[in-house]
Amino acid sequence: MSVTPDFDRNERLRFAGIGPDVADRLQAFWPHVERALPRILDDFYQHLASVPRLSQIVGTQHTRLKAAQSSHWALLFKGTFECAYMQNITRIGLAHKKIGLEPRWYAAAYQIILNDLIALVFRTYWYKPWNIRPTIKALNQALILDMEMAISSYLDETMADINTCVDEVAGALEKLAGGQTNVRINATLGKDFAKLKDDFNTAVARLDETITGVIGGARQIAHGSAQIDEASKDLSQRTERQAAALEETAAALEEITATTQRTAENAGHATKVVGAAKADAELGGQVVDTAISAMDQIAQSSRQINDIIGVIDEIAFQTNLLALNAGVEAARAGEAGKGFAVVAAEVRALAQRSGEASKEIRKLINTSSEQVEAGVRHVGETGTALKRIVERVVEINSLVGEIAAASQQQSTGLKEVNSAVAQLDQVTQQNAAMVEEATAAANTLSQEAQRLRQSTDFFAQSPAAPLRQRSAA
Repeated sequence: MSVTPDFDRNERLRFAGIGPDVADRLQAFWPHVERALPRILDDFYQHLASVPRLSQIVGTQHTRLKAAQSSHWALLFKGTFECAYMQNITRIGLAHKKIGLEPRWYAAAYQIILNDLIALVFRTYWYKPWNIRPTIKALNQALILDMEMAISSYLDETMADINTCVDEVAGALEKLAGGQTNVRINATLGKDFAKLKDDFNTAVARLDETITGVIGGARQIAHGSAQIDEASKDLSQRTERQAAALEETAAALEEITATTQRTAENAGHATKVVGAAKADAELGGQVVDTAISAMDQIAQSSRQINDIIGVIDEIAFQTNLLALNAGVEAARAGEAGKGFAVVAAEVRALAQRSGEASKEIRKLINTSSEQVEAGVRHVGETGTALKRIVERVVEINSLVGEIAAASQQQSTGLKEVNSAVAQLDQVTQQNAAMVEEATAAANTLSQEAQRLRQSTDFFAQSPAAPLRQRSAA
């Protein structure tokens, strides 16, 4: 409890115009006041009881309060305003502050008491009117000073509470501005500021919890964004490799498609060639058949010639016999038959040469017949071989046709696959571009998360924050 210093008290007394004359007036009037004081105080507390708020403040302490006020008024009407009075009025102001009696009620109550005292002055000095004005003046000066000092004590205590509250809040806000979200106001503040203290601590606790959540979220975001960034980079590399491999596959597939197309074209050409070979083989077969037929006719002609030669041979034999007989007859005829014998000899020689010639021709014809038969046999074998060749060519033609059809289907299928691979390559290139964009976005997100984490690292968390963070993790 603070006591007003002497220099402050003296200055107040001078400013209020309170001197020895006022003390004399107060001391002279005190006996009358002391006798009327119980009634005045009874009227005063009866008036207070009519106000619910004031009645609640006073409660059942009327007797104690009346005794305290009587003692205080005894010090007041001494008019000296010494240390005992100063301590008492300071204590009264502090008591008012403690019970919540605001200055407006205190000032209004003093007006009631002052009115009763002024009425008492008129009743006391009605026969000495020259004492009325200076007594009322002394009462006004003393009561106003008393009220001012009580209210000043009340306000000083209030200002002390305000200053304490402001200092505590300012210090807490300074720490909060420094990033210490675990700051709390632990000092005992006046009851007028108890709610402010509770609200501040609650708000900072919620802010601490929020910042803790933000810090945990920022760390998780930073960790997650780093993983996303790493995964995006890995995906970008794998997508680039896949795009390159797919591009090579597309190029190789184009070459295979072109090769298959050429194979299909060659197979078609081979089909045509085999068809022509089949036609030629069939034509060869027909030629062989014709040759066999001609050989058969030649063999038949040879047999006919052989028969004719047999006839010639028979004629030569008969001619030889005739020539022999003619020679015998010419010999019998003697000289007359010499010319005829010469002719018969020539005919015989001619018949002998004809027989020899027919033998040679027969021999040649027999040889020719044998050769013709051999030729017929060979041509027949050739025909049989040509028939087998035609059959094989037909089979080859069928197989080549199937190969050509399969090659054409493969070519068509490869064209579709090539088109699909080209579309897949285009989609892969687009995916690679999107992956690059996603990688750039993930990198940006990672950088922003790092900046957010650096920003949140500014705040100092409460000791329970890491536990909450670990439990949340």
